[in-house]
Amino acid sequence: MPGKMPAKRRSGAPRDNQAGKLYASEAFAWCNALRDQNERYTYTTGELPTDEAAQAFIDETLSNPAIRATFGRSACAKVSVYYGGRGASAAYTSGRIRLGTETRSKAIALHELAHIIAGRFFGWELIEAHGPQFAAVQLYLVRVMLGDAAADNLRASYELYGVRFVKMWEKDE
Repeated sequence: MPGKMPAKRRSGAPRDNQAGKLYASEAFAWCNALRDQNERYTYTTGELPTDEAAQAFIDETLSNPAIRATFGRSACAKVSVYYGGRGASAAYTSGRIRLGTETRSKAIALHELAHIIAGRFFGWELIEAHGPQFAAVQLYLVRVMLGDAAADNLRASYELYGVRFVKMWEKDE
């Protein structure tokens, strides 16, 4: 039904109905694109070895003319990156991204940045954390920052795992 609002949790935030599908599709997309010589799957951890490298990549992404034109200045306002310990975790708040030593890849940084941009652009209270709007923003960021091949791989993986995404841009229709 067009215009139907997503179900809400007690906190008032929409329920995150497709998180599992989205995480599985990312793992499949990145693992199939980034196999090492031993046929093990890898996320290319270490692409962003320091806080400075991670911050520089986020700043480069937010200052990209195509991304700024698409989402506007307010959605592309400053985002800070900080060290998140040794574990494989990445988390976000309204203006900060935490990347652990095992999550220092461009793909994971773009995933976390997509949360912030989607929330700012569409409204935090209106979208699911990993819903169709988030998936569309992530796909767009990957296309602009990692290239068409990476984005096409992610999109095919979305479709394989049944991840819903808003088709907002010509390449994704």
